[in-house]
Amino acid sequence: MREQGEHRADADVLLRESARLPIRFVLSSRPEPEIRDQMSEQVRSRLVLHELDKGKVQVDIETYLRAELSQMSPSEEQIAALVDKAGILFIYAATAVRYIGYDNFQSDPHDRLRTILATSGSEEDGENEEIDQLYTTVLEAALGNRRLRKTERDSMQQVLHTVICARDSLTVSGLSELLRIHNIDRVRGVLRPLWSILHIVGESELVTTLHASFPDFMFDSARSRSYHCDSRVHNHILAEHCLQRISRTRPQFNICGLESSYLPDHMVPNIQERVATVISSDLLYACRYWADHIEAGKCESTLTVQLQGLLSTRLLLWMEVLNLNKQMRIGVECMKRVVEWCNRSESDEELIILANDAHRFVNTFAANPISQSTPHIYVSMLTFWPSSSPIVKHYMRFTRGPVEAEGTALDQRQLAHLATWRYEGEIRAMAISQDGRCFALGMGTNVLVADSSSGQSILGPLHTHSKAISAIMFSPDGTRVVTGSVDYDDAGPFPHSWTYKIVGWDTNNGDIVVGPLPLDEPASRISCLTFWSDCTCIASGFAGQTVCLWDAKTGKMLRSLEADALVHVVAFSPDGSLIAAGCDAALQVWNSHTGDITFGPLSAGQVNTVTFSPDSSRIIHSDLDKKTINVRDAQDGQLIHELSVNVEGDFGHGNSIGFSPDNRHIASNIDGVVYVWDAQNGKMVLGPLEGHTSGSTEVVFSPDGSCIISACEGGACAL
Repeated sequence: MREQGEHRADADVLLRESARLPIRFVLSSRPEPEIRDQMSEQVRSRLVLHELDKGKVQVDIETYLRAELSQMSPSEEQIAALVDKAGILFIYAATAVRYIGYDNFQSDPHDRLRTILATSGSEEDGENEEIDQLYTTVLEAALGNRRLRKTERDSMQQVLHTVICARDSLTVSGLSELLRIHNIDRVRGVLRPLWSILHIVGESELVTTLHASFPDFMFDSARSRSYHCDSRVHNHILAEHCLQRISRTRPQFNICGLESSYLPDHMVPNIQERVATVISSDLLYACRYWADHIEAGKCESTLTVQLQGLLSTRLLLWMEVLNLNKQMRIGVECMKRVVEWCNRSESDEELIILANDAHRFVNTFAANPISQSTPHIYVSMLTFWPSSSPIVKHYMRFTRGPVEAEGTALDQRQLAHLATWRYEGEIRAMAISQDGRCFALGMGTNVLVADSSSGQSILGPLHTHSKAISAIMFSPDGTRVVTGSVDYDDAGPFPHSWTYKIVGWDTNNGDIVVGPLPLDEPASRISCLTFWSDCTCIASGFAGQTVCLWDAKTGKMLRSLEADALVHVVAFSPDGSLIAAGCDAALQVWNSHTGDITFGPLSAGQVNTVTFSPDSSRIIHSDLDKKTINVRDAQDGQLIHELSVNVEGDFGHGNSIGFSPDNRHIASNIDGVVYVWDAQNGKMVLGPLEGHTSGSTEVVFSPDGSCIISACEGGACAL
């Protein structure tokens, strides 16, 4: 079983559903805590090698060694010594067999066996002593061979370090192209002495490490010593190789020769074959992972120059490759990392401006339906991108080629929004996950979780509420969505009897993990939900005069806080120290640990929205009576700014407020119109942004601050 967190959902499904199937699965992995926890919770039959009787494990290892080394007939003493060195590690035995039997037992296997048995470590080597000695022996035989020329040794080391630093497995031909070792047989040649620790899979010649313990060994300088791989240095090298690989691609425009923008990619004849023929595995690897290697590598000026080259001359080619492989989501993540890296590495202002523009360009294309047709990178995106932007200045001169502007996408595209997505149902509540990958909607009685770059549903609709969901929130770690509603029964023995529900959903599979919690509260709706920063506590506000705190795992009520007026909204400060409630005519703030009032109630008109700044220093809330949005000090409630807009008639009961992650901007969605202010001086910097046809309910910033998502009751979301 792969151990990366991104495969947790797959493991959950397999472990949960396998009991219902007429087949059985055998899963194996290293004893990582997360995987062991999953197996302990859901699997009835579980064996942990480290927990088995050592003698029983060694009997199996001895049987394996005798069978695999039968060609050379080792002595009983040698078998016993190998078993003793292996301990309970089958990987030791497997690696030893591959080393001893190198070249089909034609490279003096008896001498190789004696070499392994002769190794001994120091007392400081600890629990990894035997496997470290074995790995060192293999590397000495491969890299320490005196007959190797320096160029051969350098190539072997470069290939080895690439295999253990690569974000995904590469083929032999992929390694050859990416590392510019132009003779593929040369790559095969440098891999042969490493077969004891590397695995080459079948006809595809996919190269992987034999076991995860080998990269651990190589990255630890105290264990691998002179063979140590400095991951930061080699990730920097791989970033350069990836950027160079993209720059060598030909053609640099319309790579698959698509004749028209009229057809979406999936309707182009033989599109999959054309993509596979033109876009090699190493080029796709370079396009997917160059930003990962930049982020993980050393920050040096040479990378800045190559990054400038990619963004100014090859960005659109890179987008073509990803979009044709249906991986634009990766492109959005890449550009986010690049912007962060540029700011962190104190790049020059020109590069930072270009990176930010590229980020917006990629994000806009990925979120828009025109991404279904790759030629629209040029036909629509570049054509209608602001003429003063760096992207247009760099690329407009290159827009000549066989692509023809056809179809209706040009006329339908709206520059006011990056994208608009429509859903079936009235949207009353919305939340975005902290990593920005998805957002959740309360649509009538259903819950829907959607991808924030495409708007496509990834979970749901989920149903357990019988009346409209009035509040929704992600847990900070993104593993749960909590919803709240008030349900009532007109036909039962007690007409108009109310039942309150708080339900927690697993975002991987849609299972209910908390509740439904039936609550006995005054007869009015659950107005809001929020999570404490450590995911242990949920706060719910009722349109009565109560704020309740709940244990997020068990659903047990921890504390009830009484407000001085009807509660419309409740919010935790990001640091978890405060909880604020917006009421009918007041703002009230408590210490979330003790329940003591920090300040308030402050007279503030009707408050139906409230939130904290990301640094927990400020509170922003609406005042429906004065038609203002107020910014206050979170410790004493002192007014800092009073933000106002010219709204005719009612200020709206569906408006919401959001703070940008960098504390610099405040956004509000007032009856379908979005406004943005500078949080430092209170001046409006953007808006009004119009586009919704019905009253809006929510507005949230993406976690990187680059986008604002708003939702309206009519069932539309705008990015």
